[in-house]
Amino acid sequence: MIRAALILLILFLPVAATAERVVVQSGDHAGFSRLRLDGDFGLDWAFGRVEGGYEFRAAAGDTDWDISRSFDRITRARIAGLRDLGGGRLFIGIAPGCACHADAFVLRDGKVVLDIKDGPAPLTDAPFERALGPAGPAAAPARVREARGPARPAELRAGLPLFVAAPPADPGVTDDADAPPPVGAALPAAPDLQRDRVLETETVLLEQIARAAAQGLLDADLSRMEEEVEAATTPPDAAAPPPPEAPPPLPEPVTDDSHVTVETSVDRAAPGGGVAPKTDTGEACIDPQYFDVAQWGGPAEGSADIGAYRSRILGEFDAADGAGVTALARHYIYLTFGAEAKALIAHYAAAMDRPDLLVAMAEIVDEGQARSAPDLVAQMVCDGATALWALLAQPQLRPGQPVNAAAVAMAFAGLPAHLRNHLGPGLAQTLIAAGDTATATRIRNAMQRAEGSPTPDMALTDSRLDLATGARESALERLDALVQQDSDVMPEALLARVDEALTADAGVSPSQVSLLRSLAYEHRAGADGQRFTEALIRALAANADFAAAFAALDEAASRAALPPETDTALRAATFARLARDAADDTLLHLLIPRLGETPGLASEIRRALAARLLDLGLPDPAQRILAGDDALPDEADRRLHARAALLQGRAAVAVGYLAGLDDAEATRLRGEALEQAADYAGAVRVYGEAGDGQRRDEAAWRGGIWEAFATGDPGVQARAAALMQGEAATAAGGDAPDTPLAASRALVAQSRAARDVLDALLAEVTEPSAPDPAAGYDLSTPGG
Repeated sequence: MIRAALILLILFLPVAATAERVVVQSGDHAGFSRLRLDGDFGLDWAFGRVEGGYEFRAAAGDTDWDISRSFDRITRARIAGLRDLGGGRLFIGIAPGCACHADAFVLRDGKVVLDIKDGPAPLTDAPFERALGPAGPAAAPARVREARGPARPAELRAGLPLFVAAPPADPGVTDDADAPPPVGAALPAAPDLQRDRVLETETVLLEQIARAAAQGLLDADLSRMEEEVEAATTPPDAAAPPPPEAPPPLPEPVTDDSHVTVETSVDRAAPGGGVAPKTDTGEACIDPQYFDVAQWGGPAEGSADIGAYRSRILGEFDAADGAGVTALARHYIYLTFGAEAKALIAHYAAAMDRPDLLVAMAEIVDEGQARSAPDLVAQMVCDGATALWALLAQPQLRPGQPVNAAAVAMAFAGLPAHLRNHLGPGLAQTLIAAGDTATATRIRNAMQRAEGSPTPDMALTDSRLDLATGARESALERLDALVQQDSDVMPEALLARVDEALTADAGVSPSQVSLLRSLAYEHRAGADGQRFTEALIRALAANADFAAAFAALDEAASRAALPPETDTALRAATFARLARDAADDTLLHLLIPRLGETPGLASEIRRALAARLLDLGLPDPAQRILAGDDALPDEADRRLHARAALLQGRAAVAVGYLAGLDDAEATRLRGEALEQAADYAGAVRVYGEAGDGQRRDEAAWRGGIWEAFATGDPGVQARAAALMQGEAATAAGGDAPDTPLAASRALVAQSRAARDVLDALLAEVTEPSAPDPAAGYDLSTPGG
């Protein structure tokens, strides 16, 4: 018992001996600064205007205010100072030039919260904007409302007043007998003011009920609603307007998917009232305010503001303040610090509003696209900044994909200069790739309006626009200049310049090839290494440096620097250029050792390579290439197989490959096969059916088929054939001259004519050219 008594004495002695000490905690928020008075005041206090600011007066005059750490979490932008005036009075000084108003409410545990907010008070007779009387036991306290949390703005109540305001206190009344009733009690209101406020309340209520009933949210008797509203809003002495000819029709009832309500959850989701904008797929458009990055920082000349933003991430309760954390993340995005923003969001996402959108924006400023791009595709048709950031999130834009281009351009133009320079090149490239050069030009123009001299990024964007609009010479000049500069965009400019050369089927300069080689080596372990390696191989092939191109391919394959599909495509492109552009010796030197790589090539590339080998008289490697994937040969392959068979002296095989083919090339090959088989009559017939008179005559000549020559042809071969036909007739015992002299003369004439024909025939025949010994192979024999 003695011990218990001592404990009770120790516990109660300090309370009785000292005044109540109340800690004043603080916190800064978007649009207001907050003070929390950590005492149990209930409703027994007063708060209002005094000279230089506001004053809070506690009922307990011995209250001692602890303001030692009140400015740890707030700036002096609104609250310039705090003073303990004694007697339970706390003075809140307002910063000069601050157009602020005050609000106050009570928490459940009796603690009082005082807010100093930006802008004028929402009500014309705000309770806490009235002047307090001179300090005294109960001097002109302003009536206070009890709440379970922060007061909602008046606009969320559609302007409906919660209390009838009392008339302002008379500053001249100082007698305690004239003091207002205790805080929390209803104050009397001046008759006119009270009547006006009641009238205002009734009017707003009637209007809101009518709107809700029209939208199908409640059932109401609307038969006299408009008359009551009109009567409530018309002064008694005003002349009554003439009645309308017919009452206006009520609005159509809303459908289930219209998203239109009065002051309900849907109204609050659609700021400004009315029908919320939708995407083409019926989704609600995201409010552009979530992307209003221009309001998330000042001049981007450094990170001096980060400290101020960081100081707001903890509220007055030493817990994460959602508004403060959101403001800091937004400021990071404003400064293009995407990684820092994502790290902050990952830690405080639960306290933030729409952290998913902030993560997408952070990825955009860091990586040029967002992983959530598919979720934002539909938002590209919305208004304002929503369309802009939804488009920025996309890795690419398909031609014809719906985009609100006007909103994108306008929102981009409203970005700060540093963000325009940072985001503009990628955005313009996306639009150019999709064929929207008009919007891309507007983006470029907005970039040029930024302060400072033109940047290399702008020059690169200009070059891409020039290429897209057909100004190729101007584009090449810009790209060549950028390649010569030591800037961050030089690699991209080099890739664009090489790509343009390859597109035009032109060569790449040796200096640019050297730069590509250096960049491919420098970035061999990075994400860009593949792009430079691929461009290098294509440039080497375009320059007909096939040995270097294949060497680069082999080196890249040895370290798996290229994906398999890219390696396959590059090898195919290199083999195609080899077949088209390589000299004969280069072709043989590089192709023969790589025949094992040809089966996977496309059919047209294999045919081109095989044709080159057949032209050189090499049927065996040509057939190996044509074998490809061992599939049945199609018509084009059958012709090449027939050529190879002819070079191998297998005429019957060649005829078999040509069976069923009747085009000009197949007919020629069939005739050659018949000639090779000594079927000259068949060859003459085939060539004649194809209308190839020259080949027909050549086959007839080789076969001695003199009658195949046209008798009216004055050519030397026809004359020789006629001569041969005359000799054949003589040998067969034709008509002979009557006398020996006539026979001798005829023989002389025939000899003279035969000599003339033979002389003319020998004059037309040229000696075959000898094979070039420098070629390194012999074409004098098949397969030589």
